[in-house]
Amino acid sequence: MLRRRLQLEAAAHLLARTGFTVGEVAVEVGYATPEAFAKAFRAAYGVSPRQFRANGELNHRLETKSGIHFHPSEIIVRRQGARTMTLTETLFHHNDYAVTELLEAVESLTDGQLDSKR
Repeated sequence: MLRRRLQLEAAAHLLARTGFTVGEVAVEVGYATPEAFAKAFRAAYGVSPRQFRANGELNHRLETKSGIHFHPSEIIVRRQGARTMTLTETLFHHNDYAVTELLEAVESLTDGQLDSKR
């Protein structure tokens, strides 16, 4: 169930932020056919992949009690190489992505702002 939800969240992210066709998204996230993907997507999101994209929805997260969600860094890493990553590699790349985002966010702060306790 976790794996399928993460696949669908990755698909929703791709639909919202890329020009990939629905078929390309289906293959990218691991579905054997676009039809199987569309059926699973509709069951999870309540709309077809095309409708999701047309609605301009940017939130790819599905409700879950675990709090574990797909993160875009997983796609970035997977598209750079065709092999499956280990959990350790996935966590490392996620951490690298998050640290880079933080560093870019604080880049414009002054030394005084960085030293502030607030």
